[in-house]
Amino acid sequence: KLQETQSRTRGDQIRGCPFGIMGAELSSIEPEITEQVQRVFEGHIRFIAHNLQLAHQIGMIGPGDFDAIAREIFTMWQGALLLARVYNDPAALQQTLQNTRGRLASLRAKES
Repeated sequence: KLQETQSRTRGDQIRGCPFGIMGAELSSIEPEITEQVQRVFEGHIRFIAHNLQLAHQIGMIGPGDFDAIAREIFTMWQGALLLARVYNDPAALQQTLQNTRGRLASLRAKES
């Protein structure tokens, strides 16, 4: 997936997340668009939370506030996408991938 994100460029420019960019730019002037972007974001967060819950159910990770953790992970990625676009450098994406892996590893179910 990271390679797909890196390959989605306009010329040599990293695009970032179009929903995040649109939401940030139009949030104060187009409430309808802001609401749509919020729905998209909430859908992504629910998807992550759902998968964390599934991982917990099969014993891959311990218990936790999966909604909060999902929001944290989504927020990390939105920030990384913005930085990658502003600096036109995928390094933020690589770092966020490592951070996400570390965060998920911290949730691993503890052996009793």
